[in-house]
Formats: sequence, C-alpha cells, structure tokens
Amino acid sequence: MFSQIILHQSAFIEFQKYADSPYEVCGIMLGRVYHHTARVYTIRMMKNIAEEKEVMFEMDTEELLSVLKQTTFMYKNANDLIDLCGIIHTHPNGIPPVPSLTDFRGAVGGINTGYVIYSPERGLINAYYWQNNIKLFQQIEIIVE
Repeated sequence: MFSQIILHQSAFIEFQKYADSPYEVCGIMLGRVYHHTARVYTIRMMKNIAEEKEVMFEMDTEELLSVLKQTTFMYKNANDLIDLCGIIHTHPNGIPPVPSLTDFRGAVGGINTGYVIYSPERGLINAYYWQNNIKLFQQIEIIVE
C-alpha cells in the first residue's frame, strides 16, 4: 500500500489533452513504487468500451493485459520492468473527483492499487488507494510536479 502519488507534470499534461471530453477518459499509471510513494512517469491511455461512457469507464481486457504484461504486476521479480501505480480517469461534466457508486462497483473484486480521478471542468484532482480486502477507497495525497 502507498499513501502518496507523485504524478509527473509531463504525464498529467499529456492526460489532460484527452480529458476534455463529454465521456469518461481512462488510463493506466506507470512508474515506480518506493515504500509509501508511487511516482507516475507515464500514463497509458486506454479505450473506454463502456456502453454509458458519460458516467462510467470500462477498459478493454486485451488492451489492459497488454499493458500489465509490461509491468512488475505480472512479473513480480523483474526489476527491469515498470510498476503498475494505478488507474486514472475523468469525471466529466462537472462531476466531483470522488469515487462514485459506479467506481466502487467497478473496483470490487479488483486489485489493491492507486486510483486517481480528475474533474476537468472543476480543475480538481484527487487520489485514493483501493483496498479490495476491506472494500474501501482511502483518500491519499497527490502531488503534480
């Protein structure tokens, strides 16, 4: 578990280019996890295949597996691979950047990981850590630098 996400500004700026959409935009945050901090160096944008893209996102399974195969998530002892730092997505149309019931339902049964939500219209970004064993989003610190 980590309690802080440091999102490199260049990765966030690139994500923001896609975020100006009436639909939820999603991606995978990649970087390094050291002790209690996840440093996100890059965001791999993912296609949102949800039927109701205005209020939810769903990643294509094959596309997701392709990204995960490049990480220590799939190969725990591979030090030369990048770490999975979590999921990032938008809440468009002025919706606050807090986990919705849809986010909660999508996370249940998933993995323990970081979870960043960005509200482009509000200009706000929040970070959480999803703890699947207790079914809880815990708000954590996020720094964009």
